[in-house]
Amino acid sequence: MAKTHMDQHRLKIIYYKMKATKLNIGSTSALLVGEKSDKVFLFVHGMHGQKEEALAFAEVAVQKGYQVLGIDLPVERKPWEVLPLLNEVRDYLYLNWKSVSIRANSIGSWFSLLAFQGKEVEKALFVSPLLDMKKFIEKQPSREDDYYEWVINNPITCWKAPTYILRPEVDLVVSETVGCDFIRRHKCQVSIMPDGEHWFHTPEQLAFLKTWEARVLNGYHYVTLRERPDLKEAAATWFHGKWNVPKEAYLECMEDYLNGDTEYGWYLCLDGSRIIGGMGVIENDFHDRKDLSPNVCAVYTEEEYRCQGIAGKLLNMVVEDMRSKGICPLYLVTNHTGFYERYGWEFLCMVQGDGESEMSRMYIHQ
Repeated sequence: MAKTHMDQHRLKIIYYKMKATKLNIGSTSALLVGEKSDKVFLFVHGMHGQKEEALAFAEVAVQKGYQVLGIDLPVERKPWEVLPLLNEVRDYLYLNWKSVSIRANSIGSWFSLLAFQGKEVEKALFVSPLLDMKKFIEKQPSREDDYYEWVINNPITCWKAPTYILRPEVDLVVSETVGCDFIRRHKCQVSIMPDGEHWFHTPEQLAFLKTWEARVLNGYHYVTLRERPDLKEAAATWFHGKWNVPKEAYLECMEDYLNGDTEYGWYLCLDGSRIIGGMGVIENDFHDRKDLSPNVCAVYTEEEYRCQGIAGKLLNMVVEDMRSKGICPLYLVTNHTGFYERYGWEFLCMVQGDGESEMSRMYIHQ
C-alpha cells in the first residue's frame, strides 16, 4: 500500500536526524543508518514498500548499537529475479559486518528466509510474515504455474536463527494457518496485536510495533531457578501473588528442586531484574487424575507483557528441559482453548479440580 504524506514527512525528519547514507549494492539502491558498528540489521520491506521504511526501525535499533541497512527490493517480481539481488546484498553484509540480523515485513520475510537459510543470523524480526509461500499460493483462487513450480523446487530447508514474529490477531492477507508449521518447527516467539492489521500503519499500531521491536532488542532472560537460586524468595512471593497458593508451598517445591530431591523445575522470564513470567512443574496440580503426572503449573505472564510469546518460550523451555531428563509426557490443566495447541500441546480429557464445581481441560505434550 502507498505511504501517506504524513508517513513521508515523518521519514524525512528521521532521515536527517539520523544522518542516513545512500549507497548502491550492485544494482540495488540502499540506505545505511547508524554509526559504524560490527553488527547490522538488514531491513526488507513488503509489497509496494521502500528502503526508507528502515528509518523508523533504525530509531530503535541504532540505540542498541546496530547499524540498519534498508534496501529497495522488487518483491513484486518473480522470485528467480529477486533472489539474486538479495543474495548479492547478503554477501555484502557478511563481508562488512561480523553480526547480521534481519527485520522484514510480509513477503520480505519469505525472501529473507530463502536468501539467509543456512547462514549465521543473530536474530530475525518478522512482521505479518509470509513464511510458507507454497501453502499461501495453494490457498489462492488461482496461481501462476511457473511461480508455483519454482516455489516447490526451492524450499526453505535450513533455518537456525532465533525468530520473533509480530502479527495481527486476524490477518486478512496472510492467514495464521499459512505459517503455523514453520512457527512450530522453529519454535518462533510470536506476539499478537489484537487490533492490528497486516500493514501496521495507524498511530496505535506503530506504537505497538515500536514497543515490540524495543523489547525484542532489549532481550528478556529465560532462566531456571537452578541458574538463579538467588531468586527463590522473590519467585515464591511472585507466584503466591498470582495464584494465592501459600508462599510456603512454593518454597517447599523450589527447595526440593534446588537441593536435587526432584527434577521438577521452576522457570522464569526476567525483564532486567523483574520477574514478568513464570511456571513450574509439580506432581499434581490439584485435580483427581493422579495418574496424569507430572503437571506444568502456575503459568502466568504479567498483563502488560502478554502477546509477545513469553509463555510459549517458557513452555518450550519446560518441555525441552524435562525431555532432557527423560521426563515425558507432561500434562497441564487449564480452562483456555486454542492457546496451548500453538506449542504442541493436545487436549486429552476433562478432569475434576479439587474443590472446583466445574471440570477443567487436561492437555498433554508427548
